[in-house]
Amino acid sequence: MADPHANLYLIGYRGSGKTSIAPFLASALGFDWVDTDHQIEASLNEPISSFFTRAGEMNFRRIESDTIRIVAKTNRQVVSLGGGAILDPANQAILRKTGKIVWLDCPVEILAQRLRADQTQGTGRPPLTSLGLVEEIASVLQVREPIYRSLADLIVPTGSSSPETLASQIARWWIRSVESPNPRDDLGSTSRIDSEE
Repeated sequence: MADPHANLYLIGYRGSGKTSIAPFLASALGFDWVDTDHQIEASLNEPISSFFTRAGEMNFRRIESDTIRIVAKTNRQVVSLGGGAILDPANQAILRKTGKIVWLDCPVEILAQRLRADQTQGTGRPPLTSLGLVEEIASVLQVREPIYRSLADLIVPTGSSSPETLASQIARWWIRSVESPNPRDDLGSTSRIDSEE
């Protein structure tokens, strides 16, 4: 049985829907909603993209880890994490200890469409590699996908369903896991929402 006071962490590549789904999910569960990227930007008083360019990825990851440690001290939150937050093993341990983890798994082509739209609106992040966008996503996911998969208590495909629909599916899974009297129905193994209804 899942701890009803635990946090629910949303992980996945940038553009997978974490920030869009989180407020609907928090509302459905009566949880608070926290976006670690938003918290970092508020504490830095500048966009992550400019800090990332100015100070580098290593300094950004250090601040991100500090933010995760602080956020994890509070419970009953839906927490949307930056796409690379899972790279630090210390962050992974904190997430596992303080909540359940949902991986929002989105196809590369859809991620690329969403990230191109972000860039045209001026909200994009600096490139992580010297590759083109689709190639960069595929390359970065080669490293991150096994980590996302190993951390996930639930895997949710996010290619075409609305944030509201996906939030509702995740909320139903969470409620079942909290109410489950049968240990075999617990979250000890990864679940998957296979269809986007």
